[in-house]
Amino acid sequence: MKTRNGFVSNSSSSSFVIAFPHKPTSIEEVGKMLFGDRYGPNNLLRQEYYDDVYEGELAETIFKDIEEFLNKDKDVGEQIADEFISRYYFETSSNTFDFEVGSRYHRWIGYDPKYYGNDKELLKKMEELAIKTDEENKKYYRERDEWDTKLCKKYGIREIPYGKEGREVYIAAIEKARTEDKEHIKWALKRSKDTNKAWSDKEKMMQKMAVIDAEKFIAENKNKCVIILEHEDHNPIGAIIDHGKLFKKLEHVRICKH
Repeated sequence: MKTRNGFVSNSSSSSFVIAFPHKPTSIEEVGKMLFGDRYGPNNLLRQEYYDDVYEGELAETIFKDIEEFLNKDKDVGEQIADEFISRYYFETSSNTFDFEVGSRYHRWIGYDPKYYGNDKELLKKMEELAIKTDEENKKYYRERDEWDTKLCKKYGIREIPYGKEGREVYIAAIEKARTEDKEHIKWALKRSKDTNKAWSDKEKMMQKMAVIDAEKFIAENKNKCVIILEHEDHNPIGAIIDHGKLFKKLEHVRICKH
């Protein structure tokens, strides 16, 4: 049995939206869709950190996933949109750094030109909102620090730096001041209201985009067997499905859920 040595990260999972040419009727048919004519149930797929897996085991797992998914009553388009909505994350200058090139940058994570952001105007609005929200967050932390300084002066609280003895006493005192000072409460409530509105606007945009991109996937794969499956990488079969590019012969979208 193979084991991981050295650094071990938390397990991850991914969901896949996959368009099979047609509904498979057997494990062997799934195997040929995944591996082509070279498919053999006793062929081994070797992995660096996990036990090797037979192609037949993978084909059987996917065949069962297909049958389970097709037994669901929910509309396929709605299910795809539910999966797609978690993809829309825009990295901004304050939450990422490219150490390789040594410069800050903005980008959409997991961008796919075919099934990601098909409403370009809406995608631009989502990007602008992400940047604006990031700037507001930086402004919030500056103002929060300013407020803490004001509250310390107003209520005679001695600030104790992180890691120093008595820090917990300072934290308790400043939290009490934050929740009792009327002017601070007024500022905090307005900040909370603004944040909630930004999140609400973002969610509405993401939901709308997810439906648009799901409709594009359905339209591009008309008359195919479209299914959704999800696996974690905590066992050999799950690891290959999650990371092994198992569906490279099929039209598909991977949604990483690390």
